[in-house]
Amino acid sequence: MTEKESLKISLSILQIDALKEVGSIGTAHAATALSDLTGTKVNIKVPHVELCRITQIPELSDFHGKEITGIRTLLKGGMNGEISMIMESTKALNLAALLLKKEPGTIKMLGTMEISALKEAVNIMIGSYLMAVTRLSGILSMPSVPELFQEDFDSHINALIEKNNTHNRYAIIIHTIVILHKTNIDGNLILIPEAESLERILDSIGVK
Repeated sequence: MTEKESLKISLSILQIDALKEVGSIGTAHAATALSDLTGTKVNIKVPHVELCRITQIPELSDFHGKEITGIRTLLKGGMNGEISMIMESTKALNLAALLLKKEPGTIKMLGTMEISALKEAVNIMIGSYLMAVTRLSGILSMPSVPELFQEDFDSHINALIEKNNTHNRYAIIIHTIVILHKTNIDGNLILIPEAESLERILDSIGVK
């Protein structure tokens, strides 16, 4: 049995229900808040949630070899670490257009208004998932001001692995599909808590 297979079995038995609950609660709150923001119906689906070592992110994410746009925020408080929402850059342009009530494909590059719209929408999603963690575990985290980045996915992940180069660091990947005006925007919400923070969260929700 490989390390990857062992980790997935451990997750399916001990952790997947709790992580799915975080995804379910976060999704419901995020969809409602984004619907209020845009004045139109927004649906969010979470096909699956995974817990993996940070070195396994390239195998489990959806964007190998692609140019991505992401929003990153640091976390302090009961849970320390970082959380980011990444999507293919063409999808980010379409999402920005939809948020600004324009047709997908009409925005060719991100300007100040587009970046602001993306940050606001993703900040809502991140906040919703953090609220779900707090609701289930009682652990409160404070996010920093969101930061936008654009780069090749593999370069981004390699830098992320190098920065967090320890066997004790895990990532929670929430595969997300935002549906707005019949347009699907696929993204990965990647939470990388510090080792002690992850253990504290799982212990708090009764997963050991």
